[in-house]
Amino acid sequence: MSNNILTPIQTAGMPLFYRRLMVAALNITSIFYILWTTFAMLQPGGITNLEAFILFCTFICAPPYIIHTWNHVIGLCISTFGEPEKSIYPYFNASGPLPEITSKTALVICMRNEDPIPVFQGLLAIQESLRRISYLQHFRFVILSDTSRPDIAGVEDQVFASIKDSLGIGMYREPLYRRRMKNSGYKAGNIMDYVVNYAKGDDFMVTLDSDSVMGGDLLVRMVSSMERYPQLGLLQSQFLHIPAISTFTRMVQFGRRHGVRFRHLGTSWWFGDCGLYWGHNAIIRIKAFHENCMLPVLKGKPPLGGHILSHDVIEAIFMRRGGYEVRMLPLHVESYETSPPTFIDYLRREHRWCQGSMQYWFLLKEPGLAPVTLYHGYQAGIMMPSSNTTQRRNCSYYVLA
Repeated sequence: MSNNILTPIQTAGMPLFYRRLMVAALNITSIFYILWTTFAMLQPGGITNLEAFILFCTFICAPPYIIHTWNHVIGLCISTFGEPEKSIYPYFNASGPLPEITSKTALVICMRNEDPIPVFQGLLAIQESLRRISYLQHFRFVILSDTSRPDIAGVEDQVFASIKDSLGIGMYREPLYRRRMKNSGYKAGNIMDYVVNYAKGDDFMVTLDSDSVMGGDLLVRMVSSMERYPQLGLLQSQFLHIPAISTFTRMVQFGRRHGVRFRHLGTSWWFGDCGLYWGHNAIIRIKAFHENCMLPVLKGKPPLGGHILSHDVIEAIFMRRGGYEVRMLPLHVESYETSPPTFIDYLRREHRWCQGSMQYWFLLKEPGLAPVTLYHGYQAGIMMPSSNTTQRRNCSYYVLA
């Protein structure tokens, strides 16, 4: 555990303590109001066993939606009346000329048993975006494969060999492609293996999923923020979903495109330095990650024991415990991923997220955690393991693939 004492990033407007106090008051008042009105409606004639069960379900299920509602309201107010560039992300220069940067950043992409052709096409698109703005010399690609199927592994080798030379043109180091024979620790273990064994000379890493794409402009500005603010340990971008084909997925994407922006403005406003990490499309300070984010192996057997599946929330919590700030960037610019194509695929993903979230009980015994980061673990894994998908972005597909 690190003992860093770094000057907090200063934001305009209401101090962070009072923001959190206001949010707590709004939510607690609303939750008690809902519970009281439900009780008053059921109370005449006495509370039966069924009505007591209804009250219990209200107590369990209402808080997530009340919290989301107030997050949306706060985000709408900030968008309409506020200045989020001063009150939420003063560390990020979203406009103006691109800044000069001097550091080295690895673009780290994880893959397992997936068609490698679209994965490498995404890397080429990122490379072209960086080439157009003449910043290639500050980046390199790191491809971390946990592929276990020999047929797909063979295709990975062939595709990488065919584009290796072009993928390294202009970058400060040739691309690294590494495939593990055993995916120990799942995706978190895959990334930590890179940090421990292959990250020498890299200052930051941008974590990417196999379906992630980020623009060069955003990458350079995020790197600049990390250079100018040494207290930043992790900066999570807000990604959009690449338009899908199925009607169901397009409807979901439409709702998220128009609703998520306000929610993330609201949460970023009061999360402050205790933001969330969704496992990809984020930039991380490698030294801080190495020092603070080694995950424990839980006692017992899976699914509740063993290696942690939903690693991202825990890594953000540990990063904050180490003295570094974890910030969320609520801007919809040049950060993308794909969505599950069908309703059944969504259900499968929810099942994986729920399975990973149920391991978060161990956080109750972890020392030195900030109250807001404890809330993240409570929200994601204890209070509502099957309702809040935004808290559990990255339960590892490595388990079932």
